[in-house]
Amino acid sequence: MAGTISITRRDSVREVVQAAGFALAIGACLVFGLGLAWRSAPTDVSGYGSRIEDTVNPNTAPWASLIRLPGIGPARAAAILAYRDRFIPHGPETVAFGCPEDLAQVEGIGPATVDEIRPWLRFDPPVRNDAPVRRDDR
Repeated sequence: MAGTISITRRDSVREVVQAAGFALAIGACLVFGLGLAWRSAPTDVSGYGSRIEDTVNPNTAPWASLIRLPGIGPARAAAILAYRDRFIPHGPETVAFGCPEDLAQVEGIGPATVDEIRPWLRFDPPVRNDAPVRRDDR
């Protein structure tokens, strides 16, 4: 079994002490590492969402980006994708979400969740392809 030390009658005291010391050293490293990680975790997240790299456009974000939003897990991210996919047949200039409140139309997302994720959302204007088509009629 992983994480256990098995001792047989043939093991010397020295081998037993070495095995126990190794297990204690590994445990101490884990505790120390977790302590450092806990202390270095940010306690003030008010600055997050202020840079463009920190925000997510729910109209184009992949599932993996959506689940990183607070309060949005795998099921809600899948619901956002399913809701947004209903707008694809209407053309690229049609988006499912024009503002944060539009996300409340997704099942499982209410006003409290919208308020929680608001700092991490951005809404880029839809891409339009109004460029004239060039045809060579020679």
